[in-house]
Amino acid sequence: MKGKLTYELKEQIRYGDMQKVKGMVAAGADVYYADDSDGYNALSYAIYLNKYDAAKYLLEMGMG
Repeated sequence: MKGKLTYELKEQIRYGDMQKVKGMVAAGADVYYADDSDGYNALSYAIYLNKYDAAKYLLEMGMG
């Protein structure tokens, strides 16, 4: 379940749906997990896609 939640988190970052991103983080998505397909964790993925709202949120949540 956690791996699926993490995959879904990255998808919502890509779509820019901040409500879903916040909900998934609150539900326990592993923001530090970097899958083998791209090697990005949630923060680096947000930065890569220029999704600065998501990146800012993740930094505010203590990711760094």
